[in-house]
Amino acid sequence: MPLFDCSMTTKTQPINVDYTYRYLVTLLLLVLAQNAVADLNLDGPNPAATDVELFLGASESEFRWNIAGDANGENPNILSELTWRDVKSNGVGISITSVTEKSLVGILDLFYAEIDSGNVQDSDYFDDGKNNEFLRSYSSTDGETMNASYQLGWMNKIRGIDVVPLVAVTYAAQKFNTFDGVTTVNTLVPNDIGPFEGLNSSFDTRWVGAGLGILAEHNWHSKLYIKLNITSYYFDYDADANWNLRADFAHPVSFSHEGEGYGMNATIQLGWQISTKYRVLLRAESFKWRIDEGVDYVFFSNGTEGETQLNETVLESTSLFLGVRYTL
Repeated sequence: MPLFDCSMTTKTQPINVDYTYRYLVTLLLLVLAQNAVADLNLDGPNPAATDVELFLGASESEFRWNIAGDANGENPNILSELTWRDVKSNGVGISITSVTEKSLVGILDLFYAEIDSGNVQDSDYFDDGKNNEFLRSYSSTDGETMNASYQLGWMNKIRGIDVVPLVAVTYAAQKFNTFDGVTTVNTLVPNDIGPFEGLNSSFDTRWVGAGLGILAEHNWHSKLYIKLNITSYYFDYDADANWNLRADFAHPVSFSHEGEGYGMNATIQLGWQISTKYRVLLRAESFKWRIDEGVDYVFFSNGTEGETQLNETVLESTSLFLGVRYTL
């Protein structure tokens, strides 16, 4: 992070609140609500059923954000930009789909992954349009990610295809650690180029979303099926950073981001039935989430605070999984 052109205030630094448990409790209440409907035992066109799917797989993602020099988005319009590239992770997931006799469908998805590798570029600029770069460094990254979502809808049969319009809620969190830093551009101190020691910074994000989607599933014959799920989300986003080498920043929260945005998730899944209860699965997922024009709050070690414009935050990811489905 560069030196900021910010106005100073004496606002109290906010507490870093972890929303994970609150959101998981909300998911549990939604599942219980669906089960309550199922317990009514209303007559319907479909027998009640529950499928449990377990997955193992790998993901590759890119994450980036940039800020302006002041709260008006100027001086310059892009002051600092960070990009996490080639972020590779391996994880495990579970998906539970339940269908009531009245064709009410609930889908609970949970996923956790460890980030194995990736690289980070941090660039700072004097002029608009990312011109006159005065600082650039590279570092390595690792960390962890988690996602939890719940989708609810009613199944309809359209020309032999199960079609389910959905309402959805989701929560996602990423923890990025950065280490092994190398400075490659420094016009302020030209001789200060090369590796630097002690880098152990972190950047933690939280995405809370609600949206609408559609699921379509088709059985080609008794053994093979294909399923497509597309969901559009509106997000509330916040993030906290600890820039451990900046003595002028407060710790453990050096700055935080807040904003709102949107995104799209798409999943395609193939399944092959190997017995009356089991199917093997191949699943591919992709999503892109974006935050526009949020706020960057900077907390200084002397107790003051600065504020700049968060221009954008973008997270993109693709994943491939192998799994198994068991029908209860």
